[in-house]
Amino acid sequence: LTWQPSGVHDEDLDHYNIYRSANAGFVPGPATLLTDTVVTTCAEVLVPQGRWYFRVTAVDSPGNESAPSELAEMLSLVAV
Repeated sequence: LTWQPSGVHDEDLDHYNIYRSANAGFVPGPATLLTDTVVTTCAEVLVPQGRWYFRVTAVDSPGNESAPSELAEMLSLVAV
């Protein structure tokens, strides 16, 4: 998963939150938080089989979180 920063008010950017769900209509929250990162990429090695949906938010140093990104989708298959 890779994304581009908005470039708007990034001077106090602290990190990004990455959310994942099997439901395309999910609302990002504690139950769907996958990880946080300071870089604009995320590679998950052991993705469970199935169709997964992701959203990313930006979090500033005081802890304010942006609106979620557009939905990204991934199909994970298991090789035999």
